Order: sequence, then C-alpha cells, then structure tokens
Amino acid sequence: MNDNIEAAVNLLAKGKKKSINTLLYNFSHGVIMFRLGLLKEALEDFSKVTRENPKEKLAVFNTGLTLF
Repeated sequence: MNDNIEAAVNLLAKGKKKSINTLLYNFSHGVIMFRLGLLKEALEDFSKVTRENPKEKLAVFNTGLTLF
C-alpha cells in the first residue's frame, strides 16, 4: 500500500474513534478503498452511508459506480 494512502487510512481510523460523524468517515473510507481497488470494502462503506442518508446523492452514485 502506498505510504500516503496507508497514512490516510490510519488517520481516518483514529478520527472515527474521536468523531461522531460516521457518515463522513464511511464515505471517505469508501473513496480510499475504491481507489485501492478494494471494491467489496468500498461498497460496504457506501452502502452504510446510503442506508443512513438515502438522499446523499454522491454516496448513491459511488455505490452504483462500485457495483458497475
């Protein structure tokens, strides 16, 4: 894994423990997983966001893109 991406994932994990904004965490984590080609993990993250906030258009789009 690229050092910068690994650092970003680690920072997100630390931020999740301190933050109540899990939607932002799941969306950001999903984007990183998608970029890494980890589509199953990305789909899980985007699906969590769309379940909690079905009107979040970018998460719905990214879910479709990941499925495609």
